[in-house]
Amino acid sequence: MEQSEQVIELRLIQIQALEESGDALSALSDYVQRKIEEDREKGRYIQADELENYLIDFFDREFQGCELNHNTPADRCFRVRLTPEAHSSLSSFIHDDRTLSARPLRQREFYFTFRREVIQHLPASQKRTVHFVNHLSPLIRWITKINSDRAHVFFDVSALLVTHPELPLGDYCYRIERWNLKGLSNRETLAYGVRSLSAGSVYLNDEAELIIQHLLRRGSDWDYVDSDTEQLTRTHDALEEDLGMRFSAAVADFEAENSTVYQIKVQRVQGFYDRRIAQHEQRLRTLREAGRDARIIRPAEGMLKKAIDNKETRLRELKEKAQTDPTQSQVAAGIFRVTGA
Repeated sequence: MEQSEQVIELRLIQIQALEESGDALSALSDYVQRKIEEDREKGRYIQADELENYLIDFFDREFQGCELNHNTPADRCFRVRLTPEAHSSLSSFIHDDRTLSARPLRQREFYFTFRREVIQHLPASQKRTVHFVNHLSPLIRWITKINSDRAHVFFDVSALLVTHPELPLGDYCYRIERWNLKGLSNRETLAYGVRSLSAGSVYLNDEAELIIQHLLRRGSDWDYVDSDTEQLTRTHDALEEDLGMRFSAAVADFEAENSTVYQIKVQRVQGFYDRRIAQHEQRLRTLREAGRDARIIRPAEGMLKKAIDNKETRLRELKEKAQTDPTQSQVAAGIFRVTGA
């Protein structure tokens, strides 16, 4: 009964918050739609080409005996025939997975595509055998699990060659970081930075992100790097400092926002429980003034105490959740050379 009462009280607080923020929710819907459009324009989603490269690289490293046929049985489709070792590993991974997406993966040979539009244009006979795969598929999660277990074999640095329509020719250092800000809400972002080795030009925020997105899609391996190593080290150190200053500013903004949200939530909890406490106190006074029996007064006293305890509990939980925990970690870094067409 006590647990049910707590759930009901929490639900009432949530309903009240929704009623008070109806206009804000409407504005939030527009904001979310704009963010989705912005993320799509900037390529902030896992694309089919990236998944294809991810798959090919994995089988080249881990299970070289597997057969991987491109454009089979149609353009932009794949046919995979697993070795007994790979089949055993994948079967073990999806052993308890009863979803439809895991069903074709129980066979040693299967067909799939990373492009939904390809599925839509396949003839009916092929639609039954070719399956759509995205980053949430058990196949990709299996690959990611193995990659994570063997993370020590990877390097988070790279050297690339690329042509760019706007950047001057020359060598550049890049750095990507993961920022995780935890509080009453959690915020996780990727931060990008690019610096020229010779000119010292700095590209941060959206500008750096667009450069690196271009690099991811158009860059090629730079096998024999002939750049100034000392200059590269100095440039990377400066870039790391740039991102560190940005991270400090982001943490300060997040803490200020978190503090504001905390104060709002505290006021709502206090307002809700203060009204309930006042109602219980008024009822208790009425019972006492009427000279009612102690057997009736005691439950009323218990309800008052419970409301006071619930208020203190909710405020304590809010205070604990309001503690911020920012973390900053490197994702990748390296050098690239912008060459002529």
